[in-house]
Amino acid sequence: MSVPTDLASLTQSELYQLNQNLLEEAAQKRPLMSEIQPLSVLRAEYEGAPGFVSKIDWLCTQGWLGLRSVLPGIFVLPLTRSPGGRWVMAIVSTDE
Repeated sequence: MSVPTDLASLTQSELYQLNQNLLEEAAQKRPLMSEIQPLSVLRAEYEGAPGFVSKIDWLCTQGWLGLRSVLPGIFVLPLTRSPGGRWVMAIVSTDE
């Protein structure tokens, strides 16, 4: 897909379509929402950033077990500490 160099020249409709095309292209390469992975996966990825690793370690000591990747490079901690969060995670985790 060719992307124009001057995005300011595009209409709102053209920008929307370009955004949708990029989103669909990304979804074909990697799911937009991954399975829940252990926090150790994120910790290993950021091993060279001690400040961030210490925050991950703190989450582990607080009972957090995993994370879910949404979109490339964006991680979300499952909301399992509250009843509402557990309900949302139960719905998201079903096979239906």
